[in-house]
Amino acid sequence: VYDTDEDEVRLLWRESIHHPTDWAGEVSNIVYDPVNDRLLLSRADGHANLGVYELGRRGGDAKRLSEDPSLKGTLFLDHACFDIMRSFRVGFEGVQCLDLVEGRWTRQRLPDLAQVSLDGHGVVTPLVGAVASAYARLFAFVKGGVVVGNPLEPEREPMRFVRLLDFGFNGYGPLRTVALPLGGGLLVAFNAYTHGLLNPSSEEEKLYAEFLNTIVGPSTLVYIAPPMARIVAGLGARVTTMELVGEKLLLGVDTTANLMRLDATPIDAGERGLVELSASTLLASQPPPLSFSVPGRAIRGVAWGGVPLEGYREPRLVLRLTHRNRLHIYEYDLALPPAHAHEEVVDVPQGRSVVELSGYSGVVSFRFEEEDPGAWIRIELR
Repeated sequence: VYDTDEDEVRLLWRESIHHPTDWAGEVSNIVYDPVNDRLLLSRADGHANLGVYELGRRGGDAKRLSEDPSLKGTLFLDHACFDIMRSFRVGFEGVQCLDLVEGRWTRQRLPDLAQVSLDGHGVVTPLVGAVASAYARLFAFVKGGVVVGNPLEPEREPMRFVRLLDFGFNGYGPLRTVALPLGGGLLVAFNAYTHGLLNPSSEEEKLYAEFLNTIVGPSTLVYIAPPMARIVAGLGARVTTMELVGEKLLLGVDTTANLMRLDATPIDAGERGLVELSASTLLASQPPPLSFSVPGRAIRGVAWGGVPLEGYREPRLVLRLTHRNRLHIYEYDLALPPAHAHEEVVDVPQGRSVVELSGYSGVVSFRFEEEDPGAWIRIELR
């Protein structure tokens, strides 16, 4: 901890399992509990000591409060709420909330996001990226979109999944970043290149490498102000953090992904930096022109898209297909509570075709009726 009065750094706590290849659960998020003056630690990345832990603000031993691993958390009403993520192969599995006054846990399991999705379809590995509270709801940003609702009273308003900037098996998403309260809404980064794999050691890893290292588009800053989800900036590989200092919005950025175990180097890969933006200018500006280029292999037979159209006058899809197909288009927004999507189906020919999206509003997602691994999809937002 850094003592600003004394200008000194003091070690609060450390832990090791003393193993040559395995490691103790990393602390990926810290929530301050103002009721009990303690720190609540999220731990999901590791081989031992995973879950939600408490640590005194002045140090001492860490005590496990929940055995369900968690990557992120936030204060929500009089609770502290965390995701449940027991496996990086599975991703988000629900929400666990700790009553800060009475010490009781409430858990809502969501093993299949297709059952709560606005467009009725699931997500490929919805890894957790950020958790935030706004509008008296909990927002869990995952690869593929956001899960939003009230986990404490699901009978009144259940958690629903809203697809946002989802490109199937590709690694694009709001990962290894934060959701920043701004102007009464939430600003979140959807990153183009969060995880990279340069030296695959198996056939499975070669497949992961193909999807993780394929860059489908720029990273984007998306501003959530229900019912709107609006793109406000397009950036490079990834945005790792954001902070508001007065009127200045500071972004921590990196040109390279978090690389895997066999890609370790004696020096940092990529260039890190800070970008300063005007918060008021960002919120009042028109959305930037953007393009996404998505190979058919990345989406296969799953739903994809979740493209925010707010502010764009001439959005369109440019398709190159290897055979005739039918494209399901789902139109929805981020109203609270969320409502089901409206669906339309269009026939698309073999070869090159253009699907104009100017007749739609809010957010649109898509699904091909038949798989087309050789297809090429370009999303143009102008």
